[in-house]
Amino acid sequence: MKIGYFGTPKHALDLLKELVASKHEVVFLVTNPDKPKGRSREPVPSEIKEFAISHKIPVFQPLSLKDPVLQTELNAIDCDLHLVYAYGSIIPEEIYKNPKLGSINIHGSLLPKYRGASPVQTSLLNGDSIGGLTIQFLAKEVDSGNIILKKEFPLGINDTTGQVLDRITQEGKLALFALLDNSSQGFASEVQEHSLASFCKKIKPEDRILDWNKSAFENHNKIRALNPNPYAYTHFKEKRILILESYIPTDDIYNFKGNEKPGMLLLPNKKSLFVICGDKKMIGITKVQPEGKKPMSIIDFINGNKPLESEKFN
Repeated sequence: MKIGYFGTPKHALDLLKELVASKHEVVFLVTNPDKPKGRSREPVPSEIKEFAISHKIPVFQPLSLKDPVLQTELNAIDCDLHLVYAYGSIIPEEIYKNPKLGSINIHGSLLPKYRGASPVQTSLLNGDSIGGLTIQFLAKEVDSGNIILKKEFPLGINDTTGQVLDRITQEGKLALFALLDNSSQGFASEVQEHSLASFCKKIKPEDRILDWNKSAFENHNKIRALNPNPYAYTHFKEKRILILESYIPTDDIYNFKGNEKPGMLLLPNKKSLFVICGDKKMIGITKVQPEGKKPMSIIDFINGNKPLESEKFN
């Protein structure tokens, strides 16, 4: 089957590698424009672009898919199916209706729940215990297309977005190849229950800030939902510190005195660090990245920064 592929981040690359290694043919890649990086701010190609070029796959990086010249160029390519996985932009009807078998998308939730840009992050922010994926047809309204299949799986209390996306990629790959290998004439599907739809928004810069006045679970869920990108953060001694990993302690390791304030640090043994939250419960921090530094374990942070008990993350 000839497939046009739309995607950009790491997990989209992981799936593209599987497609290239299969019996199917990827006839083009549409991905985001190169982003400036480093001190020079020179545009740097993404890993998925470099991979496609190395395998002689034509690459398109439009600023907008509404460009009629681009639409004509893409639609002129002989293609059975468009596959979209984490592309990040709306694909116009002029493009998604062109392939013989249509255009399908791997979405990181059990639709119609969590339509939109951040389904995995939103499910973790909400503390859901069940997640999953949906393979669906593209439609005019975002994530509203007919459903080809759904697969659910449990979400652990410490699962991060990165870990869940890895699972979606693996489970999605298995489901996708079963479809591709047995659906040369098309895919059976069913209409979504639109009345049950819920929606999620893009993660904004202000969403990254940890609010220690909120509960321990809310802060822990934000930390894991924003791992690996763009990471939640707080401030310590007037410098930003990314909080990369946390957990909810199950043992009573501290006797509360009643005067603890949200954000206050606890260091019961100088090898672990806990933060008091607004519900008078605490979370343990295991990995951080101070401003201007590389990621480090909490032990290295304690040894290097000498935080004192009762100091605060702000």
